[in-house]
Amino acid sequence: MLAALLSLACAVLCAGAAAQESDPAGDPAGGQGGDLDGDREAEPRLPVEGTLATGYRGRWSDGSDDHDLRATLALDVGDERARGFTGYVLGRFSYDLDGRPESDGAYSFFSLSDTYDHRLVGVLHAAYVDSHHFESLAILRLGRQSLYATPEFAWFDGLQIATRPSSTGARQLGVYAGVPVHLYESSPAGDSIAGAWFSSELWPGSRARADWMHIDDDQRFAEHQDDLLGLDLSQELGAHARLEGEYTRVEETDRDVRGSASWIDPASSFMVRVSHYRLLETQRALVLELDPFFPTLFEHFPFHQTQLLASKGFGQRLDVELGIDVRRVVDARDVGESNRDFERSHLTATFADLLPGGWTLGLTGEAWDGGQSDIRTWGFDLRRDVGERVALSGGSYYSLFKYDLISDVEHDHVRTYFASVRYQPSAALRFELRYELEHDDFDSYHDLRIGTTWSF
Repeated sequence: MLAALLSLACAVLCAGAAAQESDPAGDPAGGQGGDLDGDREAEPRLPVEGTLATGYRGRWSDGSDDHDLRATLALDVGDERARGFTGYVLGRFSYDLDGRPESDGAYSFFSLSDTYDHRLVGVLHAAYVDSHHFESLAILRLGRQSLYATPEFAWFDGLQIATRPSSTGARQLGVYAGVPVHLYESSPAGDSIAGAWFSSELWPGSRARADWMHIDDDQRFAEHQDDLLGLDLSQELGAHARLEGEYTRVEETDRDVRGSASWIDPASSFMVRVSHYRLLETQRALVLELDPFFPTLFEHFPFHQTQLLASKGFGQRLDVELGIDVRRVVDARDVGESNRDFERSHLTATFADLLPGGWTLGLTGEAWDGGQSDIRTWGFDLRRDVGERVALSGGSYYSLFKYDLISDVEHDHVRTYFASVRYQPSAALRFELRYELEHDDFDSYHDLRIGTTWSF
């Protein structure tokens, strides 16, 4: 562990030193543009802005430990007003510092990065070029990209085109096509994605969007072709209220529906939102984008879930939040891992400047009913800004079910304690330190993270 911490310190300090020594404008020549005479106008350079985040994560419990370095780089390249083309790149690297499996061949705190036969793993999340030559197009994009407004998240290598909203009815049309990105698949052969969408204002305050997605997924043991249709409607009711509804259909089968109603009034510091979701039919083997968990969890059975969230501010020093979450699997015989019945309600009161030194205190009371578990529990968090550069926080919370996305593991009955420090010496540089201690029914887990974020 000592070697891991030394490697971490080197990585973080080197990143921080490089950031502090760099000119924020990115001009090592002190603004002279490399023109030694100073008599000629500097040649225009390609504008580049970005963020580099580096960090260490260490996890350990009795007899097991794991240590990793991570780096994420995001770059915006070009100026659409001057050059007509812009680009964006987002990549992530991870390095397994210890790289040693247990005696049985399994890695401690296993993650997907451990499936590779090398310790350094790189992932390219985005790399695309936008053209700004056509006034009628809002987007003309080629490369690796993501779409979030589609009924299902679309991540692909290909082309996207979207028109500019029209002056009447704000109508907009978009199309896209390419090869889906499946990071942990050996070959993209046989995979494809294509889709189109149309949105418009039906009447004042309304918005409607219709989507079609077609996805081909040539998996190891089967080939899937699925068409997904989606309809999204929203309506503004005055200055504070909003109604939303969504519906999707896969092939000839209704898939799910979602509806919500909200009221937000900043003047009175009041907000309330009610939402309901219903999975209508059992989801079996589909393309990866529509059901990424089928290979491990098999069928996903119908359920419905209702949520209520309301908050109210009382002056400058007190905010109160109430939440209720109820989930039911339609057929009780279908309850299983990652498809459970539960009820959760919570009440949180946040007091600003309650304690000496300007601390903000949040207190939470919770009630969990997970079928075989009926639990009343608590949580708290403390926050304080020390000047303009340092922020401190700490506290504890309880999770009836806690899922670790990196380890791909679900833990039950987890009590988490955490503490963090953030130091920001300048607008471009930030250091962070966070520690978590988790207790569940089987063990205790320690999680330490140290990171640096540099914007340039």
